[in-house]
Amino acid sequence: MRAITALLSTKTHSLVAFFILLVFAACGSYHDPLDTKHDPLDTKKEEHVPGKAIVLFHGLGSTPQDFEQMLPMLKSQFPDAEVIAIDRPNSQTQGISQQAGAIFQELKNRGIDKKQVVLIGYSQGGLVAYETYNAHKNVLDVKGIIGITTPWEGAPIAAAEQQDIAQFSQKVSENLLISMAASLMKINISQAIQQLFKTLINGMGVADLKPSSSFLQSVQTSLPGAQVPILAIVGSQGSFIALLSSTFGIDLSTIASNFNIDLSSQPGVFSDIDTSLATLLGDPNHDTGLPVYSQQAKNLTKSAKFETIEIAGIHHDTALNEQVVIDKVISTAKRYFQD
Repeated sequence: MRAITALLSTKTHSLVAFFILLVFAACGSYHDPLDTKHDPLDTKKEEHVPGKAIVLFHGLGSTPQDFEQMLPMLKSQFPDAEVIAIDRPNSQTQGISQQAGAIFQELKNRGIDKKQVVLIGYSQGGLVAYETYNAHKNVLDVKGIIGITTPWEGAPIAAAEQQDIAQFSQKVSENLLISMAASLMKINISQAIQQLFKTLINGMGVADLKPSSSFLQSVQTSLPGAQVPILAIVGSQGSFIALLSSTFGIDLSTIASNFNIDLSSQPGVFSDIDTSLATLLGDPNHDTGLPVYSQQAKNLTKSAKFETIEIAGIHHDTALNEQVVIDKVISTAKRYFQD
């Protein structure tokens, strides 16, 4: 009787084992227990590789539209990265530290705090990018920061008085050639200039750009200890003719040529205007928006990872559309992710 029971038990076990083999074979998950190439008990996971993100910060009083040319190129060059341009509708009215705090929350909501990230800021946006890193460096995995024409030492124009701007605009409108060119373009040049600079002298976001602000003092204190690489891209096209062309679309050279006026034979025709503009912007060497020294953080103590590159012929309002700038941003971001 025991022998019969044992025999039945053996046959039952064999049938069960055969059935299990069929199931595993059908599922493609059976492995020969003698196959030493595969260890079914090996539970080690593949090494986790964090995702990547590139975050773009627009300038004062502007929108993500600043990056309409750069954004698609970044997406093309970094197909495995999340590339986003953050909108900051409060860039003029809210302090830079507050803006950075709000952006940090948005990055967390998007899950970017779990990714390697490169921060790219234009003008005031460069300071917001730096503050986002500096205030949250223990959470964010920032690989590097790129500041494009960023006022590391502030923007002297932010401290200008309305009276100074009115006097400058009056001087511009009194120039016969400029007045004629603006009239052809149906532009009230005096009002246009005052409106342009008006956005640069009002609001908490502007107050933080004043060279004596407490925010910039905090940048001065923290910059030497920055643990990530920072690239400052510096523009240096500083003439009023460049400002007219980039901001108002007034090409004085073409208009003068149409009236048989040779500007090269009148080198001093705009010298007084250029001098007044340099006074407003804080230095004769500027990009029609910011002094070169501020973009370089020239007078600040910096970490060894802070580098600058000056690109001649680049002025403030059009820097983001220049291919040479875009190419430098792309190559630098690639280097940051590789390091």
